[in-house]
Amino acid sequence: MSTQTLLTIGLGLCVLIFISIRQMRWQQPSRQMKMPLILGAIGVLQAAGSWNSALFSKLSLLDVALVGVELCVAVVGGWLMGRLSEVATVDGSTQTRLRPAGLAVWLGFIALRVGMAAVGGVLGATLASNTAVILFVVAIVKGVQVLVVRERISRHELSGADNRVDTVVGS
Repeated sequence: MSTQTLLTIGLGLCVLIFISIRQMRWQQPSRQMKMPLILGAIGVLQAAGSWNSALFSKLSLLDVALVGVELCVAVVGGWLMGRLSEVATVDGSTQTRLRPAGLAVWLGFIALRVGMAAVGGVLGATLASNTAVILFVVAIVKGVQVLVVRERISRHELSGADNRVDTVVGS
């Protein structure tokens, strides 16, 4: 492995740990959409720098299938994480955090994403292991999670819940 590969893996692990810890802490809803937007913007910049005609000339049906499956898994994973988030009135304001079951979904999604990239790399699916696609897919997971949580926050605030935690998955 090259130094660049090891650096990329190390940076990726640091970002994963940061995101995981941050999700488990109480957060203001207004701040939650920043991460998906930042990841999406970095993905666009990465795509602009790395996507060229050579990459697109190598695209196969396998690339499209793997990325399609990843997008579907990202939407389902984000939805589950949103449903597995706690919504509560903390210190007089509505806040949210991811419960341990939601963290397990997040880590499972990451493991699946790494596995799909590895399979794609072995089978020659270059787009599936592209960094920009990885960033887009993670941004989709987090974005869907935020949308689901925001809908739950609206219901929490309409119900007049005062100093209680809304952890019921079906709520």
